[in-house]
Amino acid sequence: MSKNKKHFPWPLAIFPMIECLLFVCACFFIDTKPLVSIILVFLAAFVLSFSVHIFFHECIHYSTDKPLNIFFQWMASLLIGLPFDGYRVHHYNHHQYDNHEGDFSSTFQFIQNEQKPYRLWSYILGWPRQLVRCGIYLRNIQDDKCEWLQSIKARMPAQRSFILIGVTFLALLSWKYAIMYISLVYIGWAFISLQNYGQHHPSLNGEASTLSSTIYNKLFFNNGLHWEHHAQPNLPWNELSPHELSPKIHKPHILNFKYPQNRNRR
Repeated sequence: MSKNKKHFPWPLAIFPMIECLLFVCACFFIDTKPLVSIILVFLAAFVLSFSVHIFFHECIHYSTDKPLNIFFQWMASLLIGLPFDGYRVHHYNHHQYDNHEGDFSSTFQFIQNEQKPYRLWSYILGWPRQLVRCGIYLRNIQDDKCEWLQSIKARMPAQRSFILIGVTFLALLSWKYAIMYISLVYIGWAFISLQNYGQHHPSLNGEASTLSSTIYNKLFFNNGLHWEHHAQPNLPWNELSPHELSPKIHKPHILNFKYPQNRNRR
């Protein structure tokens, strides 16, 4: 049970703000300093991963029972490059199946009742597979059987349209801007998948893990406490604290490519 009333997580919005600033600077330099522009796009994509894993992730959990402003939904869709409510379905699915079979973002493949871990590069570069799985799931859901999903599906076309309008506007300004935006989204979601891989590394049988570093969690709003978030997903970020039973790691999840051979919970 949350100790305090949930507040909209505005402090966490620093990440999408930095992402936007980096992208605007990349557009500014594209003709005069293309190498600088490319570096800025990669940095913006890196920050996008934290925009999603920290700010928009918290918005998803904040709005389980609170409708978000339509304009916010549209702007969020443009900032993450995908329909905001599509991300909502994707993330709720992740919590429901917790990296097991049925999880669109599982770090394992499930083929003929066999569980096989994805190779790192296949997982992060092949992240659009998750969109395909989510799309198939939404198409196969009978709207009259699930009122919640019916309202989700009703909002998503407008969110897709807003992204298309944004890309068209960039293309009218310069085709380079549109290509940079598409690159930002693809690379950004590759970074997001890389972080998810570290959060549910196959060598730990896909279980969520924790980085309990005080400094990291102050800078990144308790983003390291992933096991704790799975244990109590309704808790706001500022009420999470390291649990003694959580599997501990010693590097940020986005850098946690593999676990040490001898792991202890501590």
